[in-house]
Amino acid sequence: MRYVKKAGGEKMRITSIFYPVFVFASVLAQAQVVINEVCYDSGMLPGAYAASDWIELYNRGDTPVNLRGYAIGDTNPYDENQGVKLPDYTLPPKGFLLVYAEGDGAEYTAWVDAPGGRMPIVHGQFRLSRVGERVHLFNADLTRVHMFESPGYELGRDVSYGAYPDGSTTSFRVFTLPTPGRPNSGAVLPSGGVVQVPDTGTYEGFLYEQGPFSTLGHASTVQGVLSLKVYTKEGRLSAKVRTAKSTLLLRAQEWAVPGAEGSKQASLFARGGETLEISVEKGRVRGRFFGGALGAAEYRVEGMRSRLEDAGDTAVRDALERVAGYYTVALPHVAAQSGSERVDAAPHGVGYLTLTVGARGQVKIAGKLADGSSVSLATRLLLPDIEGEAIRIPVFLPLYMRKGWMGVLLRLTPDGRVAATDSAEGWYAAWAKQRGGADDFHMLMEVCGGRYIGINGFPDRLRFRADLGPVPYYTRDAISEWSIAPDGVPVTVSGNRLSAAKGNRPHIDDSGRYQFSGLNPTSTVLSGSLRNGLFKGTYKLYYEWEAGERIMHKALVVPYRGVLVQERSEAFRDWPVGFGYCLVPDSDPALRGYRLKRSFGVSLVSE
Repeated sequence: MRYVKKAGGEKMRITSIFYPVFVFASVLAQAQVVINEVCYDSGMLPGAYAASDWIELYNRGDTPVNLRGYAIGDTNPYDENQGVKLPDYTLPPKGFLLVYAEGDGAEYTAWVDAPGGRMPIVHGQFRLSRVGERVHLFNADLTRVHMFESPGYELGRDVSYGAYPDGSTTSFRVFTLPTPGRPNSGAVLPSGGVVQVPDTGTYEGFLYEQGPFSTLGHASTVQGVLSLKVYTKEGRLSAKVRTAKSTLLLRAQEWAVPGAEGSKQASLFARGGETLEISVEKGRVRGRFFGGALGAAEYRVEGMRSRLEDAGDTAVRDALERVAGYYTVALPHVAAQSGSERVDAAPHGVGYLTLTVGARGQVKIAGKLADGSSVSLATRLLLPDIEGEAIRIPVFLPLYMRKGWMGVLLRLTPDGRVAATDSAEGWYAAWAKQRGGADDFHMLMEVCGGRYIGINGFPDRLRFRADLGPVPYYTRDAISEWSIAPDGVPVTVSGNRLSAAKGNRPHIDDSGRYQFSGLNPTSTVLSGSLRNGLFKGTYKLYYEWEAGERIMHKALVVPYRGVLVQERSEAFRDWPVGFGYCLVPDSDPALRGYRLKRSFGVSLVSE
């Protein structure tokens, strides 16, 4: 929202869309009905659809669940060509339901005999890839309640992958004798002939929550990082876990089930009672982190065995060559909630990150959040074990003397062109200030960015604008609103430098009022470099008010910073060339103790 001055001093409010509005998707929730077992290449089921892939649902609760309106599929279950809606059937406690994935376009529902009585089989209009893929379950409220991850490699004919025990969302195993419609405790685990990945080595990963984020709805948010080391095949393990509150060391001397085939479980403990329960299989680690000083909080854990030090892995070398380089990323906000409506401290500007990805997979990250907080950290790439999948970068930073944090799971496309987060699956950049005061806030942000190549590809002329809201200036005599904001200030690109047009100072007319003219009436100063994609500067906000018979004036200098984004996903194709934030001091005497600087967005757009 902008305010500009009309003739006679009256202000006109202009509502403008600075950033497109996001539809905030509901995502994974704690589900009573879950995807329990999947066979990606089946020939074992009875009847006309013996060769169908299949998906088994399981009610792990103690009450029945009616599945009318539920949907399941490999991408968007509500697209009739990609998923199927389930019938009006009540799934009993500890009951099973099979879903065919045949993909021939027919509508089909059948019944088969199973232990405990007749069980419906629903025929879906999609197929599953033999190398494995995600399967999604939505409830009748269009909320994604479960997402089932594949093991990451081709299992073979009539081999399934499922929860062990039934209903688990953290422990999974490969079954050479699957159990469609029956408990997985009766499945036969593999004794050999499957892909083997050493369990020993270093694992890098992250902690996350899936569920309500403050009052902003359901989201998946990174809230910590971990590094796990498995020293021996017998299971001597250690882990370093970093959260907003502390960094902890945890240890275990052996696997919980020594010598078990498939996945191996372990429980690692810290001195304060914090517990890391993990399952390791085929180079992946999953689990949960809870207890001790965490109180009622519980985090999910996911990670992968690091392949970056394996000099003989040609796939790793090829992947690193593709993604090594410099990236710029903007963090436009999706939704925000302030601790106090009166204080309303949640920033409205756009923060940014820069990433330097090295030839050995190390990542240096710097930047600014939209309240001016600095970002500086180092992390490493999480390389996928399936060619063509995105490369992940977990980012987590404690803030405000460990009374807040920022976290995001960045995803680089395999060609190293685009940096994003998986918002379609409910993943967002998250930011929280939790000091217990009225100036606390929670925020969810999108990720718009990609590889930055520098000078080539930029227009010769740009325009600078600030998207301001009201920030009154308080005096003993009056409360004054600002008169004019930057809106289309010309910015010139010369060589690798950016600069704004010369400022035009306002003059004061015979009545004592400000009069504005010229291309840069806010005296905007801008400097930037196309080499690193960063820009910064200042502009002036002008206030005037009556003090008796006199007209008083105030010029307030406002700093700003931002980033240029060249490559970005198609969702942001028509967005500005540059994004950033400005900080306007709030002089409200009632809020003086908070020392607030109101954060608003700034942008650079093509002329």
